Amino acid sequence: MNRNTRFILVTFLLTASILFSFTFPNKATYEGARLIAGLEMPDAFAGWKGVDMSEQFRANLQGAGYEFISESLAYRYSDIDERSLLFLIINARDFHYPNACLTSSGIEVKEMDNTELNASGRIISAYTLLTDDFSERDKTLILYWIVIDKKLVTNWAEQKVKQLYFSLFDKNNVGLLVRLDIPVEGDDYEQGLALAHILVNDLSGAMSDEEADHIFGKNN
Repeated sequence: MNRNTRFILVTFLLTASILFSFTFPNKATYEGARLIAGLEMPDAFAGWKGVDMSEQFRANLQGAGYEFISESLAYRYSDIDERSLLFLIINARDFHYPNACLTSSGIEVKEMDNTELNASGRIISAYTLLTDDFSERDKTLILYWIVIDKKLVTNWAEQKVKQLYFSLFDKNNVGLLVRLDIPVEGDDYEQGLALAHILVNDLSGAMSDEEADHIFGKNN
């Protein structure tokens, strides 16, 4: 299937789904699988130490704009050199486009090439952004990916089609947006990328295969 054919197919499915939703409204709400509540996130592994920041993170997710989120989790991980990053998971039926959300908040966003990460043999093509909120000298490197029912989603159109299907037909699923926020000095993001590579490989190896499959995607 060539690129034009895939584009036409995705457009058709999105249009059909939207028309169906107006014709046959479905009031089902996303309950998720309460996956995050049962996660056993490791606090110490391979030289890393973790601090659970979930409560503070959830406190910032108040208001109608965040009603699409069912669950969330935030851990700050630091290595032996005291380099830190924030590891986030959001469980939701639908996701907002991070680039647009960040830009609307007054944050400058530079889109970069996707970053290939290895999560103990699970290969992830992570969206990669360099952001600047102008409030600090340092910038933030953001890497994120989406996993639906243990399967990595390759693009936003695919995510929309899948989530519309689950919503319209009241199908339960586990939709996770996983994100790494890494502070970097100026435009020197290479060290941030290196830290992301190490954390993803070490963290996935410290988790059970079942939980790692949900967060990093299952090998085909």
